Amino acid sequence: MRYFCCLILMLFWATDCVGQQIPIQTELAKESAWTGEKVPLIITLFSPGPFSGTPSFDLPELPRTAILKIGSPLVGSEEVNGESYITQRHEFAIYTQRSGEIVIPSFQVRYSGKNDFISESVPRESVVPELRFDSRRPPSTESMGVVVSATEMQIRQSWNPEQMVEFAAGDVVQRIITRTAEGTTAMMLPPVSATAPEGIRLHTSAPDVQDNYERGQSSAMRTETLKYQFERAGQYSLPQIEFQWWDPKQESLQQETLPGLTVQVIESENSNQQSVESQTASSQDRFTTVTRLIGGGLLAGLALLAFWSMKQYWHAYQHQPEVHAANELRKACASNNPQAAYSALLAWFDAIQHDGEVNTRETLFANDQHSKLQEQWQFLSRHLFASESTRAEWNPKHLRDAFRQSNKLLGLGDQRVLSLALPPLNPSVHELQKSQGHVGF
Repeated sequence: MRYFCCLILMLFWATDCVGQQIPIQTELAKESAWTGEKVPLIITLFSPGPFSGTPSFDLPELPRTAILKIGSPLVGSEEVNGESYITQRHEFAIYTQRSGEIVIPSFQVRYSGKNDFISESVPRESVVPELRFDSRRPPSTESMGVVVSATEMQIRQSWNPEQMVEFAAGDVVQRIITRTAEGTTAMMLPPVSATAPEGIRLHTSAPDVQDNYERGQSSAMRTETLKYQFERAGQYSLPQIEFQWWDPKQESLQQETLPGLTVQVIESENSNQQSVESQTASSQDRFTTVTRLIGGGLLAGLALLAFWSMKQYWHAYQHQPEVHAANELRKACASNNPQAAYSALLAWFDAIQHDGEVNTRETLFANDQHSKLQEQWQFLSRHLFASESTRAEWNPKHLRDAFRQSNKLLGLGDQRVLSLALPPLNPSVHELQKSQGHVGF
């Protein structure tokens, strides 16, 4: 049988700081799975008394594989060898795009709990043993980049405006595509592979993604909006879009095609009106040569004065310590340079310490509003200085966004240097994956 419960059910023991033996349980629910299919991993922690704080799992990083924490821990109680324990059941989901035997290396778990209901909390640490399962590539999926495995998939699209087939040059029509899938997560749904014919500009925006976990069942929804802007008159056919996914229950490849749209684009009334106005303007009397020279000289003088003032202001602004540090951080994120990003953040922490209002790194991170920046700072530190087994992967975009949010909260302004880029025009699938945060499978 390919499916069964508790394939690997291990009960082993952790040792706390005073040498007390505490059990910990690991359960991998499948011995074999299709590529892209969810593999549940359950880790149950034990404590004689109530738990304290939030456990830390040093999850390993594997190529083309994601290990995701699902929902909140389930608290219960259990008796082991005649001893009663309070338990925390943590659920994870493993998704891989690799084929063959998948090895999950051992990793550390750190948590705290009391020995009874009135004692002080005691730190505990254990190691989850190495886990293995087989990943099988579904047949007829060799040409697919990312295999989406879902027990059910619903795909729908709508057009805004609706039921229109005639547009004027410059008009925009929106195509809204929503995918709802069972048995997977939103991050496993790749971006829509969209193109546009010549004469149409295609704009994309960040997708709306949602995950839902209820009673052990997972579902995902991803909504994307494509905007087609017609540049000139003509007849255009907006292309159909095909979706494929693997159904592990039916063990078959499923496919659905969203129909395209044929539209007629005419010259806009604004263009005709502008042409008439241009002809009318050309027939009017012009200013005399002397008047134009005087006016032009005055405007040039004012423009030169304004330019000089703005240049002086911008020079002073750019040399402010916090602005200089923000610029350096932007450059480091753009070039994917974690060492430079670390140095720029340290310089920024020093620069924001104003007289009478000391915003040290410690006081800044004590505020929950800056939790995202603290999390990205920890990821960056672990990426640079942690050992191979505990090294974290840093994401330049996530660090930039967290810094931008904290910068605003401190009243330092957007500073423009960290503003997000405009949506790409006619982007490739690779660009869509980068801009929309899709896992790089």
